[in-house]
Amino acid sequence: IGTLQAKNYNVKSYGAKGNGKKLDSPAIQKAIDACTAGGGGTVLIPKGTYLSATILIKDNVTLHLEEGALLLGVTDLKKYELVDPFTEGLGIQVGRTFIAAVDAKNIAIEGAGVIDGQGSALKAKHIETDTRPEGQRWGERPFLLRIIRCQHVRVEDITLKYSASWTSHYAQSKDITIKNVKIQSIGVAHNDGINIDGCERVSIADCDVESGDDALCFKTTHSKYPCRDVVVNNMRLQSNQAGIK
Repeated sequence: IGTLQAKNYNVKSYGAKGNGKKLDSPAIQKAIDACTAGGGGTVLIPKGTYLSATILIKDNVTLHLEEGALLLGVTDLKKYELVDPFTEGLGIQVGRTFIAAVDAKNIAIEGAGVIDGQGSALKAKHIETDTRPEGQRWGERPFLLRIIRCQHVRVEDITLKYSASWTSHYAQSKDITIKNVKIQSIGVAHNDGINIDGCERVSIADCDVESGDDALCFKTTHSKYPCRDVVVNNMRLQSNQAGIK
């Protein structure tokens, strides 16, 4: 994104309230759509609590959460979209997602704000009506962040909390920088921290991960996409399963 041409798109100008009560994801999506249509720039989320369902990041968009900004996931499972679903290693169909980007380029998520999936509360509500064994039903719950077949991706300074399943999933993407990200995701099974899945040219540095499942995990869920050229530096990893898998 050219810094001289980049514009700011404040989500409150598109109807977001940031009061923790109104569903703000439609307004946030309008700001993102306007930003990408205008050639790119920064979608600004100022201080406040923004109750949200699925948000899709698009070409040339930087999503910037100011300090004090909280994107708070709704606990209604049906409000999350199934985004590019796939079968994970245990044979479970997954794909519902809170924040996602698919086939996008030049994207970023940054800032001193927090994205919180309310995983435990969402699960508690989910299992009231879904009585299948946990090993069969967990795949219905949303990932916090998924980056799918994207190029030139930066995730920096953000805090990711309490996903309802995997916290972050980077799949079949290239040229990724993950820096100074804090993850605190415990309380629900399959709370992986950072999953790198068939990606190339990845830099991960200075992150602090506390996860209920694998903290840093390398996967190849599609046989055509290996992980290559991945460099990891200066990490703090805490896990109930594997620090590095």
